[in-house]
Amino acid sequence: MSKRKKQKRFRMKSTVHHQPLTARIIEMELDDACAYVKQAEELVIPAINEYRLPPVPAFFLLAQYTHVLINGSPQLSVEGATAISRDVLALWLSGLYTPSPEYPFTLAETINDQQGDFLSIKDYFTFFQPYCPRNANAPQGLGKLSAGIVRHPETDLWQIWIKLEERCFQLAAYNDPNKAQDKLEELIVLSRKGCTEAEIKAEYKRLSTQGDGAPKQIPFDMILYLQEHIEDYTIEL
Repeated sequence: MSKRKKQKRFRMKSTVHHQPLTARIIEMELDDACAYVKQAEELVIPAINEYRLPPVPAFFLLAQYTHVLINGSPQLSVEGATAISRDVLALWLSGLYTPSPEYPFTLAETINDQQGDFLSIKDYFTFFQPYCPRNANAPQGLGKLSAGIVRHPETDLWQIWIKLEERCFQLAAYNDPNKAQDKLEELIVLSRKGCTEAEIKAEYKRLSTQGDGAPKQIPFDMILYLQEHIEDYTIEL
């Protein structure tokens, strides 16, 4: 009986945030690497369709989920995102990985959608504002919260956003950024009082029914920018 040919090994590199920052290199069989991408594909297709992501952000999300499945960590630097994306792209270009018919984009569409550097993150600094307290309400040592306001590029309204369990929620939208800051402050003050989860949820609901328009999910590349600068929007409770 002939010996089974040994598979070529595929080196996937991704840089994740640790203390201190270190590079984690994972080696695996090609078939195993493709299996992780296939698993990631099943997880991201609903999000791609829901948010109507264009080809490159959709591919970036696919690569990010592949990273999570391999490393068991959702934290990913820009350098690490670029590395894992190029690894997955190499599998696709080589023909070792082929998306299912449900995946909405072809390889050609993904490559043609590139703008400038591969998966570069735009500078959205002027679109985001951190929490700017109007009145003195000192932190109570209850923990930390990531929140702020953001100007949606389509509606031009300033939305209150808050990050909970790795998801970014949009709570209310206003024409005036000062009004948005005031409403965000009401939420922060309530949180610092040590209110119950039910009371906080009731406040979220109240905010969602107010405003000058309905809040909308911000584009995926703005979420990437926020993720990369999230420490600038951390609030002590």
